[in-house]
Amino acid sequence: MPKNNAYDIIERRSKVIMLLAEGKSQVQIASELKESPQLIHDDIKAIQRDAEKYITKNLNKNIAYLLYVTLNNNLRVNQEAWKIYSDKKTSTRDKLYALKIVLSANDALIGSVLRGMEYKQTLDLENEYDILKEKLENSDRGIMAVDYRDPTSLV
Repeated sequence: MPKNNAYDIIERRSKVIMLLAEGKSQVQIASELKESPQLIHDDIKAIQRDAEKYITKNLNKNIAYLLYVTLNNNLRVNQEAWKIYSDKKTSTRDKLYALKIVLSANDALIGSVLRGMEYKQTLDLENEYDILKEKLENSDRGIMAVDYRDPTSLV
């Protein structure tokens, strides 16, 4: 019989996470913890929801900072690589390595910026979807939430 107080749930879910990290299946976890497979399935779903909320919240808060740090680190790498390339004492082979570093750093930078933009666009679309869904649900219940400044507002 599962214990359902908050402490027991947190403790069980912590064990579930550790056993998942060991590569165990839901059935193996249920057997090891002497719980039902359905309870373990529900725990895993709850863990996934909590993780998604946590990651989304922290990424939203920190994405600008993370991109800023990435940009600065990329700038430093590029500056050092160009110094190596520009040094007359540097061999041709090392100059080619320096150019390769510049290209790799720029590719990484572009990828980071694009992923950040894609993530932001995804969040914006999810937000718009939630707003429209709420408006549709309200209109189905006869509640008209119209904002005349918002062209997407339902009439």
